[in-house]
Amino acid sequence: MLERDYITRIIETFSKNAAHALRVVLIAGNHRGIVETEKAVGEALEMDPTTLFALDPESFVTMMRLGGNGEALGDYISYALENLADAYREAGDTQTAKLRREQARAVAGAFGVSRNTIPKEFKDLDAEIQAKKQQC
Repeated sequence: MLERDYITRIIETFSKNAAHALRVVLIAGNHRGIVETEKAVGEALEMDPTTLFALDPESFVTMMRLGGNGEALGDYISYALENLADAYREAGDTQTAKLRREQARAVAGAFGVSRNTIPKEFKDLDAEIQAKKQQC
């Protein structure tokens, strides 16, 4: 019971923080949202974001598994990484965009998440992102 409450709290906090940060970067076009999103991922996984995001995709997954929250957070983290890849691409950093996309694929594969899965907490955000893409 306590573990489920803990995981629920992590998911709620991560979803709120990541959604806000992704809106900043993908809707408002402010690149500080990239750092904020990476910080939210790091906090959810209880890791320093600088260290975490320097990892190759397989090591990223290993750290998620070691943290013990990977199963519960896999779809959320994969979704955030996919959007971070888009943000980096829009910022002109194709190398980091490629790494984030590879990390997203590794997380999705490791935790059995479809890359088309949009966690319910991100449905409104995703609709806003899609609408923004259609405007461009």
